[in-house]
Amino acid sequence: MLNKKIDASRLEMEERVVEIRRVKKVVKGGRNFRFAALVVVGDKDGHVGFGTGKAMEVPDAIKKAVEAAKKNLITVPMVGTTVPHRIQGKFGSGEVLIMPAKEGTGVIAGGAARAILELAGYKDVRSKSLGSKNARNVVNATIQGLSSLRKIEDVAALRGKKVEELLKNEGVIRNKLKINAVITNAKEYFKLCEEFGSLDKYLWAYVNNKPIKNSWAKIEEVPAKTELSDKISKDLKKRGFKFVGSTIIYAFMQAVGMVNDHLVTCSFYNNAEEKKWKKEKYI
Repeated sequence: MLNKKIDASRLEMEERVVEIRRVKKVVKGGRNFRFAALVVVGDKDGHVGFGTGKAMEVPDAIKKAVEAAKKNLITVPMVGTTVPHRIQGKFGSGEVLIMPAKEGTGVIAGGAARAILELAGYKDVRSKSLGSKNARNVVNATIQGLSSLRKIEDVAALRGKKVEELLKNEGVIRNKLKINAVITNAKEYFKLCEEFGSLDKYLWAYVNNKPIKNSWAKIEEVPAKTELSDKISKDLKKRGFKFVGSTIIYAFMQAVGMVNDHLVTCSFYNNAEEKKWKKEKYI
């Protein structure tokens, strides 16, 4: 979600220091020591940002970080006191899952993520760290996740895209049923992400988070669909997805690595990377 430039001078901002580190720089004359500050600012009403600053003294480093944070504000959508849907933010080795919560739950998060969520104005929200606990990575991943949240109005606008306009676009397959299916599937995709966290988690749960490795000697042996692709296809159709037949689903399973259908004589057969799973931890 793109955010327009926000004038921080018109907002009543609060600031919170997330981290202060002592850093050094080796120069010709020796080593220079400075302090690096990581600060989050927000108005608790849908605007939040973060910044970093370095200086010889801690107060000066914080001041620079605050100024930088006010120049990097984003607007985040809210539904009552929580986020509109589940979202997973990623930055480097940092990965943060943000989930809606019922009123009265409070902010279940820690450290850097808590600072951002509270200053953004959320009062009921849950958060989990799925990767690095490095403060900067967590901050960036949380901001990335919040920036990707969709408003109800955005989804409605997507569904309301005029099909007639798309049918005139030579850059897309001009089939009315397929165009309508893309719009419908986009809506159902967001619902699925709210329930499972991501399409990735939904699909890999079907194979217990481990790729299926077949042993085909001839290309003629490779199936076009399987009982598992039938099962996934049937479930997606129940959820409202269109053009998700078993053959299409099986092709997608092959493409994302859920099933290894390389021939045993193929150099990629034993080199195909298996998915590594990270243990979820609360921040």
